[in-house]
Amino acid sequence: MPAIHLNKVTLSGLSVHASLDENNQIRIQGLEFLRTSKDQTGQPDLSDLSFLPEKVVLQNGKIILHTLDDEFLIPFDVLSTISLKDGKIAARILVYPFGEKISTFVTYDVKKGIEFLKIEGKSFDLGHIAPFVSKITQKVQLKGPVDFILKTSSPQKKWNLTISQVGFVQPVGAAIKDLSTTLLIDPQKISARGTFGIFHSLQPVTFNAHFNRKGLNSKWALTANDVSIKSDLMTTSFPLLGVSGWFCIDKNNKPSLGMTLKASDGKIISSKLKTKAAGINIEIPISYPNTESKIWGKYSVPNISYNNQYNFSTSGKILQTGSKEFQVIGGANFKTLPGLKARFKSIVGFEKGLRTSLQVKINDGEILMPDMNFTASGINTTVDFNDLLVLESVPGQMLTIDSIEMNKIKINEAKVRFSIADARSLLVENIRFKWCNGLVSTESIRFPQNNNTYSLNLYCDRLELAQLLKQTGAFQAEGTGTLNGRIPVLYSDGNISFDNGFLFSTPGSGGKIIIKNSDMITSGIPMDNPQFAQLDLAQEALKDFEYKWAKLVFHTFEDTLYVNMELDGKPSKILPFEYRKELGGFIRVNTSSPGSHFQGIKLDVNLKLPFNEVMKFGNKIKSILN
Repeated sequence: MPAIHLNKVTLSGLSVHASLDENNQIRIQGLEFLRTSKDQTGQPDLSDLSFLPEKVVLQNGKIILHTLDDEFLIPFDVLSTISLKDGKIAARILVYPFGEKISTFVTYDVKKGIEFLKIEGKSFDLGHIAPFVSKITQKVQLKGPVDFILKTSSPQKKWNLTISQVGFVQPVGAAIKDLSTTLLIDPQKISARGTFGIFHSLQPVTFNAHFNRKGLNSKWALTANDVSIKSDLMTTSFPLLGVSGWFCIDKNNKPSLGMTLKASDGKIISSKLKTKAAGINIEIPISYPNTESKIWGKYSVPNISYNNQYNFSTSGKILQTGSKEFQVIGGANFKTLPGLKARFKSIVGFEKGLRTSLQVKINDGEILMPDMNFTASGINTTVDFNDLLVLESVPGQMLTIDSIEMNKIKINEAKVRFSIADARSLLVENIRFKWCNGLVSTESIRFPQNNNTYSLNLYCDRLELAQLLKQTGAFQAEGTGTLNGRIPVLYSDGNISFDNGFLFSTPGSGGKIIIKNSDMITSGIPMDNPQFAQLDLAQEALKDFEYKWAKLVFHTFEDTLYVNMELDGKPSKILPFEYRKELGGFIRVNTSSPGSHFQGIKLDVNLKLPFNEVMKFGNKIKSILN
């Protein structure tokens, strides 16, 4: 009987049932292919294939995949060529999972096994497999599309994989692009080496990555040159950026990773925030999903400017406190105020885009201006910002200063209540401080003003007269008694001035004043001047004077402070003066005369005091603001 040989067989509608075993391996029911004979050589029994045609075509087939809680239908087509003479099979397999197309080409040697295998997908939507990946990898969410090629000519030793892009929705919105890797397999380990790019919505940057994998653990390193990050808020650039770390998957298919981000000599420019920074150096440890390692990173920024006016530097440390949250603790040094140092604590979060909170602390700060004889010490404040990008503080922030000294002026226990709005405006709600053993307060004032002119009223309560005379440089004075009133202060483009400051004693409450250098009243005035005798009497009376009421009036012109002092009372002692009717006034007499005991007298003294130190301080403020 002649042998029957088929050249081509076409099958349509074949159904293949498969399932996943406990090791997540696919098992095809009823399929045993190419059984090995039990002779000594261990070679396959080729006689079992003698019935096969040269070509086998499977059309409209379907794989029914059974899982523990679901069932999937996967259409497929196969075109295969069988060469009995060579003992080889070549097949092209098209699989359509989720309606997507995956092409497989394989050549199989019945003696050696697979000679070549290539699996390729075009524009495969990762959204189809995202639920399964998320389920076994703690909510890692993927998005597509993706092109991929997996191929090998030695499946027991070496595989090559290229992937166009893997997009992540969770835990971070990023994508791995242009991944190319080679996997090497031996009985003890699996190693991999390759390159890929990382893209972020705020960070369109490509990295070159090199990684090694041993078993379920991998170590990798990434480097990038001339990195530029652009957004609506700012532009960031680094000439060199590197990331290194490890990645592993445990026996429950849960991934974890740790890495350290390093960058140096970076720059940030934000026209919206009017901020520039240069020389940025950072080192940030990052881990996922475990964020409890408490490994601190560090940063330094030697040059920062805001609004082309304020210049400072900052450095500190960084700690990851959550999967999308970091804590920054650092300090700031203000270059225009070298004595002032600030400490701050900030929370930077990425849960819904970049959101940051900031807490700035200044503990026992100090400002020193030796050229101004100015010192401010014991500066303390804590400023809370809900969002650093908006830079709007919580209302009612408080700044305290233990003491302020400038030449003879001494201020204690200053308290400034303020708030910051949108990084451009500072509202000083109230200022209170102790001066001349009394209390001074102000109304609110906002910075900056359009015309760069600021007016502020100092409301004075129970300022000691003797201290006022000493600290304004008028006299070396001692005594009792206090004054109340208002001193308007005006600052305009570096100029500080007083306009009709008015202080007066409480009605019915007098005091006593003792002036040691009262002779300065007549200094420089000729004795033949008609006013000399009156001024001579006044300077003698002020050596020890009891007053019922007192008044001080301040105003300035250019670099001179004009002080008018009026006192109504009587000298405590007999004065060496006698009244001469022919002269119509008092004249000084020597010790041979008993002098005069004044029961009541009004003194009116005008002084011109140098105001140049205050003017220099105003110019210093201008240089700081500019």
